[in-house]
Amino acid sequence: MKRPRYTHLFDRDRTLKVFFYTSNLEKISQAQLVFARHGYRLLHYTSHREPYDEDYSKGTRQLLIRAVEQISGAFGVRSCFFVEDTSLRIESLSTDADFPGVAVKEWFSKISFAELAGC
Repeated sequence: MKRPRYTHLFDRDRTLKVFFYTSNLEKISQAQLVFARHGYRLLHYTSHREPYDEDYSKGTRQLLIRAVEQISGAFGVRSCFFVEDTSLRIESLSTDADFPGVAVKEWFSKISFAELAGC
């Protein structure tokens, strides 16, 4: 019996595709440099809408779990991705929960240095 021939085996790109979701262009540039040093290509995941809901009500861990669940369907089998989101804890303003936590972008845009110094 003749062995099957896989003529299309090398027709497709077999390189692992790694996607990075971030809205911060400096972070994607830095990450691409790090990956390139090791011979990997890092792709910036872009979309016309936010790929996951940023619901801050349940904290950082739950936000990232939901992000991974929502984004995972958008990628192929031979792809992987990571999500970057920022959380901040200011000890003097935090209780059990981090403050401002994952809402750091919104908080920084609303507070002045004078208000922060008065806290």
